[in-house]
Amino acid sequence: MRCVICGNEAVLDALCRACYIEKNPLLAGYKEFSIKHCVSCDKYNVGTWKKSDNPEAFFKDEVKKHMKLASSSGKVSVDVDITIPKHKRNAGVKVKCVADVEIERDHGTSLIDNYSFPFTIEYTYCNGCGKKGTEYYEGTIQLRGSGKVFFEALASLKEEVVKLKEKGVFINKEVELPQGRDLYLTSQRRLPKLIEGLQKKFGGTVKVSEQLFSRDRQG
Repeated sequence: MRCVICGNEAVLDALCRACYIEKNPLLAGYKEFSIKHCVSCDKYNVGTWKKSDNPEAFFKDEVKKHMKLASSSGKVSVDVDITIPKHKRNAGVKVKCVADVEIERDHGTSLIDNYSFPFTIEYTYCNGCGKKGTEYYEGTIQLRGSGKVFFEALASLKEEVVKLKEKGVFINKEVELPQGRDLYLTSQRRLPKLIEGLQKKFGGTVKVSEQLFSRDRQG
């Protein structure tokens, strides 16, 4: 039997594969989207910030989420190939990418539908990293003392803050004083644990107020 439209060999409903797909596409629609990428902590955002150990797989999943299959498509397999042009990973850069999509339905007769969809990667800062290097701070830790133990405590505190960078915790300002250091942090709610860790490791006393967490250290 020949296709009633083009004359090629018919495979389904008196149509060849190409003509059948043209009249019965497996895809109903696609919504173009943007993925925000934090240049500081490498988190991604399509509605919410989150980490991904496999960015390519993350992109492919997002492409699939923004596709709408035709109600008549039935059970299909979807294969996505991502093309990202060379670019600089700087804040403010927007990169237009392409997702080549193959949708296959095998219901007695194999049918394949191909598409190319655009999406954009926008390089920026997440809510936490956007505070880094600014005048913004929520709380202050006051380290008081001098000598070897004091500087060990200061170094330890900075190391612990670095571990929290993905949670948006940074030291945005450090003031050296005759009696010690004042460190201004971007997260007040992280201060109690940081101070508790210092106290357990180095001793000393902790004073807490609604606006200030401070640690006094002698020696």
